[in-house]
Amino acid sequence: MEITSFILGMLTIIGMAVAVVVVLGLVKIYKQTKKVENLENSMYREFEHIHRSISENSNEIHQRVSSVEEQIFRSIEEEKRDITSYIDSRIDKLQSNKTKEVIKG
Repeated sequence: MEITSFILGMLTIIGMAVAVVVVLGLVKIYKQTKKVENLENSMYREFEHIHRSISENSNEIHQRVSSVEEQIFRSIEEEKRDITSYIDSRIDKLQSNKTKEVIKG
């Protein structure tokens, strides 16, 4: 009977030890699962932040390019007007000189 009690006591202790190990394992698994979820959430937030930054930078670059394009277009149009005006004045002067030559002529 003593041996039976001893064996049952040892089996109980072993069973409790196994139960404790299982519970500790489950707790560690739960903690690791939470850490993974937190990392996933953190990565998702970081991804969203990066995506938003890229989008904002892209919009800013587009605005700057549009602004420079508009400035260049205005500059070209102004130069075109200046050149046309200069050519017109030279042609008018040439016609005036020719008219004077014909009158003197």
